[in-house]
Amino acid sequence: MARNFAIPIALHVNSGKEFDISENFDNAKERFKWREKSQLKEEDFECLECSQKLTIASSKNDWAYFKHLPYSKECSLKNGSSKLWKSFVAHKKSKESPRHKYLKNEIGSKLKQIAGVTNLSIDDRFIIFGDKKRKPDVYCEYNGNKIAFEIQLSNLSLSYIVSRARFYQNNGIFLIWILDNFDVEGKKQMERDIKYLSPYQNFFKLDENNDSFKLICKFKKPFQKEFEVHHIWQEKSVSLSDLTFNSENAIAFYFDFEGQTQRLKELCLSQFQDAEEKREQERKKAEKERIDHLVNQILLELRDLSKKKFSDYQRIQWKISSLTFRELDVLNEKIQGSTSPILFKLISSERETHFINFILNCSSIELNLSILEDGMNCFEAFLKSERHGYHAIAKALLKRGMILSGIDISQFSLVSIHDLEIYKMAEKLKSENYIDQLFEEKGTKLALAINSLKSGIITFGNYRTDQWISFSNNLADHHNNYWNLLTKAMHHYNRWELLLELDKKGSFQRKVKNLMIDPAKQSNTYDGMIATLFPEIF
Repeated sequence: MARNFAIPIALHVNSGKEFDISENFDNAKERFKWREKSQLKEEDFECLECSQKLTIASSKNDWAYFKHLPYSKECSLKNGSSKLWKSFVAHKKSKESPRHKYLKNEIGSKLKQIAGVTNLSIDDRFIIFGDKKRKPDVYCEYNGNKIAFEIQLSNLSLSYIVSRARFYQNNGIFLIWILDNFDVEGKKQMERDIKYLSPYQNFFKLDENNDSFKLICKFKKPFQKEFEVHHIWQEKSVSLSDLTFNSENAIAFYFDFEGQTQRLKELCLSQFQDAEEKREQERKKAEKERIDHLVNQILLELRDLSKKKFSDYQRIQWKISSLTFRELDVLNEKIQGSTSPILFKLISSERETHFINFILNCSSIELNLSILEDGMNCFEAFLKSERHGYHAIAKALLKRGMILSGIDISQFSLVSIHDLEIYKMAEKLKSENYIDQLFEEKGTKLALAINSLKSGIITFGNYRTDQWISFSNNLADHHNNYWNLLTKAMHHYNRWELLLELDKKGSFQRKVKNLMIDPAKQSNTYDGMIATLFPEIF
């Protein structure tokens, strides 16, 4: 429990006068006598703030003071401080000043003239709720609203201000502070305390230049500067009817600073967002125009290159590879924009084969290879045009994952059975690098040789199906750098014994013997590709 504050002055009920304990006791004996009378209730004292009974107490140094009785009701002086007491005394003295008396009488006199004002009292009415009471300087009721006017001429502590404000607020009474010499823009503690007591930040003083009841209201008004809210202090003489009485928080105000500020902030935010959206739209428009221009330049360059028999595609390849994802999307949208797929357009317009091959090998350009036109895929359409370079086109298509092994070569004289075997093997390869190796001359021959050993049908070179010894001698003479791989295949696919049996003249055996005496340097260049196609021989 907090210690009771030592109160030096109280109301002497018996005489009705204020009693300063330090001025009435000269010695310990006299202090004891008055303390005894207080205990026996022969002399009664009341608190000047809350009007509750006080008793006289003494310290161990025989210093006497007033204090509240045990279990007395709450009072701002009960657990206060010397600072609070000084504030209370200053306020009390100000209430006795000529200026204070003039203001309360002037306010009361002018309020009488207002229609709708009832129950007017000037410093003679206690407002009592429960165990607490306050006596406002002026009290009245206006159109059903209970209003207390408190005139403030001296500095008050925050606790004193808050306790008074809460008392009225909790009991539905609108408290209007009359701040005579108050500087709302000042930096003193009390000025800051009162300023932020209300969210509306309206401050009133009596308008003495007006014959009727008017208050000069100084209020903070928000204004917009670009997309920010700023504030400026303004003054206006207002009547009681100009005020808004907010029953939810029991605060009367002229200008809703908090509400207006919030609305202006929302407006600023909305305008800022609109401006940002407009800027974003303009940015997107400018970006679209930039991308369209860039892509159109690339398309024009591609169109020019497609008409040339021999072209260097490094520059255009670099341009395409340097595009951002969005730029590349726009390029592909424009390339695929027509109903006819680009490859069919290029083939039907008889563009150069090397240009078609470039388009196929440019991985940034999206192509839908599953589309048919007149029942043919793009490779069949190319073959039908009887143009040269079909093998390079086939390789590029295979690298893009197209299936070519299902074409009917009887319709196309350019494609051989050997080509189909290569296409079938390429479809098994997931690595573009391995497909490139398969289409190299040495890679093609090595793969076809091993595939012939596996299938028992020679698809290598122009050998007849019974020319196994000539086929094997060719491998020993011209492909001995891969002899280890080839002999593994011969043994694994059970061709070795057959070759020895067919070698009537011993030519193959002599070549094998020579390779054993003077083996050729073996190359592993195609090991990865061959291992993917023929994993069983490893």
